[in-house]
Amino acid sequence: MDTNKKEPRDLVYNKIQYLKRCQEIGRFVYEDTFRINGLLINALLQIRDAFLYNQTINNINVLELKEGLFVNGRSNSGKTALMVILKSILDTSKSFKIISCLEIEHQFKKYGKAYLENLFDDRNTSWCFDDFGKRSTASHYSILRILIEKIFESKNTYHIISDFTLEQIHSKLGMVYYNKIKSKFITIKT
Repeated sequence: MDTNKKEPRDLVYNKIQYLKRCQEIGRFVYEDTFRINGLLINALLQIRDAFLYNQTINNINVLELKEGLFVNGRSNSGKTALMVILKSILDTSKSFKIISCLEIEHQFKKYGKAYLENLFDDRNTSWCFDDFGKRSTASHYSILRILIEKIFESKNTYHIISDFTLEQIHSKLGMVYYNKIKSKFITIKT
């Protein structure tokens, strides 16, 4: 199966075909026993609704999201799998790269703020930040604040995968960052 092949734009109109395609991608990427559970079905349907809304409002015929996704849920709930599947469904020009915030933290310690600047330099690259808030350290939270600022300044669409709820973002990072995430992202719970 070629997961790089993009489905017809009207794939999202047929809910059964959309979920079947998501299941196929999951099995190809992970393993034959991969199953989309109830929470992932709900999340995939929320994303489907966002696609349809975006197509209607913006009168476009492309699978893209104008807002980023803030995907949250407990550890091992399928958040990253959900984004890998979504990445395979999106039109190639609207896709994104997934990078762990733990890797960003490591590179930041090694290269400083210049590393973060480089992440956002390419206007054609969108990122999905995985493991957002995975570590409970001041340095990790500091990097998350910088990422949120950079996301907010950018015209690209970015996504966040986190164990944090929006309320935890508020308590760990503060009201300013909570409001920025709430205004820039569609929240999807797995």
